[in-house]
Amino acid sequence: MNESSEVRVLRQLILDDERALEALQQRETELLRTIELHDFHAATRRERILSDMQSAETRLRKNRQQLVALGARIEL
Repeated sequence: MNESSEVRVLRQLILDDERALEALQQRETELLRTIELHDFHAATRRERILSDMQSAETRLRKNRQQLVALGARIEL
């Protein structure tokens, strides 16, 4: 894979991760309303969502770092 296609793939991964993170944050907000009603099952789902959000944030950070590294190589 040449660098320009790597950059395109990473940019798309970043966009996908940002969208996924936004959707997970929205789900968390909705579940927080339910948790206020003391729904134990919602609390369990929230923990799963938080774990998924952490994974998405980690992937996003990693892909951004890779993109910056590729950008630096491309500019040389």
